[in-house]
Amino acid sequence: MAQAALKLKYLNNLETALSTGDVASAKTALEKAAQAYSITLSDSTDSSNSSSTSTSSTSIPDDFQSIYNALNNNDLSTAKTAWSQLKSDLYNAGVTSLNAGALAEEAQLSLKAQTDEAVISTLGTALSSATDNLTTALSNWLTYNETGGSSSSTSSSGTTLDTEA
Repeated sequence: MAQAALKLKYLNNLETALSTGDVASAKTALEKAAQAYSITLSDSTDSSNSSSTSTSSTSIPDDFQSIYNALNNNDLSTAKTAWSQLKSDLYNAGVTSLNAGALAEEAQLSLKAQTDEAVISTLGTALSSATDNLTTALSNWLTYNETGGSSSSTSSSGTTLDTEA
């Protein structure tokens, strides 16, 4: 599974665990998400740190730490508030959706658009080449008709037409 998909999976697991009040599962999901984001969580002996979440923008590692501290203190309300802050900070960092299905669909549409562009480009090149070949053939045929069909004609591409029947 791709790293980005794992991050989303762990964050979705965290959200589910927080919404159901499952502190143990929330801790597990948070630890896995932190590891996927290369964030080190540390045990805090200062219980006041668990409620240090504010409405202003914080850093993503700080958000992870706030959730971790709150969960270690079994403070589900503060953990949910810190989760909201984490989602906001992730959004500001460019993670516009935590829905893995929506992101997969967006990636699939992007890939389809790239594939369509490549096909159109290839068709354009092939059409251009076919047009050049048709132009050369038409020019040779006109030369053949102008000479009365009694001599051979060489095209600009070096192809000799046998004009003798």
